[in-house]
Amino acid sequence: MLKKTLISVALIASMCLTLCSCRDKYGHYFFEKKEGDDYVAGLNSYEENSSEAEVSSQIDPEKASYTVKYENSQGKKTVTTESGRIIVCEIDVNIPVFKISSPDIDCTKSERAVNEYFGLLAREYELEGDNLGKDALEEQQKASENNSYFAPFEYSITYQITKCTKIISAAFVNYQYLGGVHGSTFIEGHTLSAVTGEELKLDDIVKNKEAFYEYSAEYVRQVLDGGEYNPDDGYETKLLDVLKEAPWYLTNDGLVFVINEYIIAPYSEGAYQITIPYSEAADYFVDGLVK
Repeated sequence: MLKKTLISVALIASMCLTLCSCRDKYGHYFFEKKEGDDYVAGLNSYEENSSEAEVSSQIDPEKASYTVKYENSQGKKTVTTESGRIIVCEIDVNIPVFKISSPDIDCTKSERAVNEYFGLLAREYELEGDNLGKDALEEQQKASENNSYFAPFEYSITYQITKCTKIISAAFVNYQYLGGVHGSTFIEGHTLSAVTGEELKLDDIVKNKEAFYEYSAEYVRQVLDGGEYNPDDGYETKLLDVLKEAPWYLTNDGLVFVINEYIIAPYSEGAYQITIPYSEAADYFVDGLVK
């Protein structure tokens, strides 16, 4: 048995946090309560079997049957002024933790790979949240010096698992409020193979990416026709370029392109999530992959 320990990243010294972060073996962080103003990185110990069962050479992993389950891992922080009396930022990050099993093959490697992927994602979100907390402290200090109003910042990461078969796909919602009239929301997609644990790119999902983009641009144009757009703005001619940069994720019905706020429409329109159905675009998708 190989014992490992993981220590959470150092907390920003200038922040007075009511919670202290730790990480589990996949890098997902959770929190334990601390007393006073001294914050020492929490320690999370675990044991992991260093030997893995060998995958049977008689079974093709792509043809094996799988069961994929998940549970939520939540990390919350409250950033306050040094006195602890004023809350300047609330941080709430949610990340899925997966359990992959099969009666046919050993899934240890793929399960670990999937959870390590989301563990890295959790660290990125945590860093972004901590940086926002630093900005909130600075803005609150300026507001205090100028005797002006300060609205606490907010940072939250939520998600929806949109496909949970041999392919795992999720839509993550990044919400930030920086004290303005309203907050901002950005949606991104993450898609992985439960068979290999690797991230899947669009090239892995469709046969001809460029042809698929062209088909999808026309499909999306028809869906959006009649919306809050002015043809003179040239959004139709730019739509192909928009989709090439757009986040996407998979559902049981199709591939969903996300056109986030302000990309082709005002904030009031929100983000567009438009499904390209497998049934209508079957010739473009890799055979058997998304069924």
